[in-house]
Amino acid sequence: MYKKKALPQHIWIIGGSTGIGRALALDLAQQGCRVAVSARNPDNLVQLEKASKSATGQLMGYPCDATQLQALHNNADQIFSQQGIPDVVILNAAIYDPLEPDTFSSEQEWEVMRINIHSVFNGLDMCLNYFPAPPKQILITVSPSGYRGLPGAGAYGASKAALINLAESMRPTLARRGTRLRLISPGFVDTRLTRKNRFAMPVLLTPQQASQRIIQGLRGNQFEIAFPKRLIWPLKLLSLLPASLWFKLTAELQKRDPE
Repeated sequence: MYKKKALPQHIWIIGGSTGIGRALALDLAQQGCRVAVSARNPDNLVQLEKASKSATGQLMGYPCDATQLQALHNNADQIFSQQGIPDVVILNAAIYDPLEPDTFSSEQEWEVMRINIHSVFNGLDMCLNYFPAPPKQILITVSPSGYRGLPGAGAYGASKAALINLAESMRPTLARRGTRLRLISPGFVDTRLTRKNRFAMPVLLTPQQASQRIIQGLRGNQFEIAFPKRLIWPLKLLSLLPASLWFKLTAELQKRDPE
């Protein structure tokens, strides 16, 4: 049983103008936090700031392409001067396209890998080399699709698997430097990305429900903020199956996909 801590007071979300990131930014601001949000779409950021006007905290948006390290540095300079140095950085930028083998595109799959991994590499580089001192926490948003290969996950699942491995390898070293590297692993959440799926998504959450679970996790110490439990734990157990049984299971899942 972990001991709950106070909610961090200054959080930078990189990739937070839509979906889970947007809901989380608004909820944190409503709870009195200072929130910086970086995203590629400046119009979305303007709307996000407007939506936060009644919040007790402060939310400010910063246009940025997280695959450009210099752009992150520029955002960091603005945030440092306007809001101070963040306690927590959440690396949430990602894209998703379901993989259809009949229309496989190397360019499309590589773009998913490039954005999902490069944005995290840049975020880590900035936190560890550009901050005056590394933040107390760095969180990387991954996915249960990174536990083991799932039909349709393609480069998205592969990118999340790589990030899980990266976080596991870096966490002990960063802990010795005073930074906790953690994961956020949401199940299915109703966003513009998951609406691309052709199958029925079990235990589908709203972005607001996902946000509340992340906020609860931010008060704790666990390495992985994974939810909902009734989806996550069966997936973790099933991922331990021998390959032959795993492929039989996923083949059955594909048979149930709607035409």
